[in-house]
Amino acid sequence: MSEQSQSASNRGGVRPGAGRPEGSVGPRRARLLRRRALIAAYSDALGGDAALSEPQKADIKKAAELVALAENCRALALQEGNPGGPSAISAMVRLESAAARAVRVLRLPAPSAAVPTLSQYLAAHEAEHEHEKP
Repeated sequence: MSEQSQSASNRGGVRPGAGRPEGSVGPRRARLLRRRALIAAYSDALGGDAALSEPQKADIKKAAELVALAENCRALALQEGNPGGPSAISAMVRLESAAARAVRVLRLPAPSAAVPTLSQYLAAHEAEHEHEKP
């Protein structure tokens, strides 16, 4: 066996990321990045990593993993157009349900109301135009 072919066989013959546009990530890497982003978001919402107990950290990890898997499963189903039939859809729904339950267990604080309600908007709009009237 020549030295060149031997080194290629040691690497599996293909370098990682071959054939992908530069800067893109594969599906496994994308899931990993999404999982990390969810863990960071959930941890921050609960007061930061230092404020969390070990059971809370485990719950956060579980919720992040389930959400990332459910998102990936739905994207795959949309991309492939229901390849597994009704049983695959049922499994996806169960996975999404498990992910939603895992997130509820975290008891994340409700998001702040950054957008005003319609009544708040109208009251502010009327107040702005009060001094425009002659």
